[in-house]
Amino acid sequence: MSSMGGFHWANYAVGNTAPTSYIPNAMLSYTSRMTFGERLVNTLFNLMWDVGSELYYYPKQEGMKKAFFGDALPYVKDLRKSASLVLVNNLFSLNYPRPLVPAFVEVGGMHVQPPQKPLPKDLQQWLDGATEGAIYFSMGSNLKGSLLPEERRDALMQAFAALPQRILMKWDSESMEGQPKNVKLATWLPQQEILGWNNLLKLIYSSLEIIIRVVNF
Repeated sequence: MSSMGGFHWANYAVGNTAPTSYIPNAMLSYTSRMTFGERLVNTLFNLMWDVGSELYYYPKQEGMKKAFFGDALPYVKDLRKSASLVLVNNLFSLNYPRPLVPAFVEVGGMHVQPPQKPLPKDLQQWLDGATEGAIYFSMGSNLKGSLLPEERRDALMQAFAALPQRILMKWDSESMEGQPKNVKLATWLPQQEILGWNNLLKLIYSSLEIIIRVVNF
């Protein structure tokens, strides 16, 4: 399973093809319409990653496997090839065209369920007052917003301030310097209930817009 669209090596598990001529590595900022130079960089980047895996990651993982499970199991690289199914958090309508074998399945949005309980009153009022729609922005638990370089944080805030939508943002604090008026910060937010808000369609379109703005910056 992959919580994102999948790194290029996820394709190896089920023999899915991923031509570097038009499928960019997830760690690069390229689109499917790459120049020759970008295709070359994309190909070399994937190759260097694979070489690094052979020389560093696999030996390290093999050592951990042996320490915990002994020598009975196959080599970790062979274990990966024994996968029967790969599930990735991606939607074909929000990504570039790509070939997929039946065992490589996009399941983006499957975690979104109807709200189980009402939103807290302050959040309900904030979202209901978003006449132009709203954006829910969260970097999850893997990245602390306070660790972002100042220029990146300022770029986000400038992009948010330029939008007519209200922004509901998970952050390490309830406020920050230079916080735009249309941005509400919280250290914890009920994600399922927010995603089940009745203005969800506008929220999705707004999220696409902010991603484009930040990438272009």
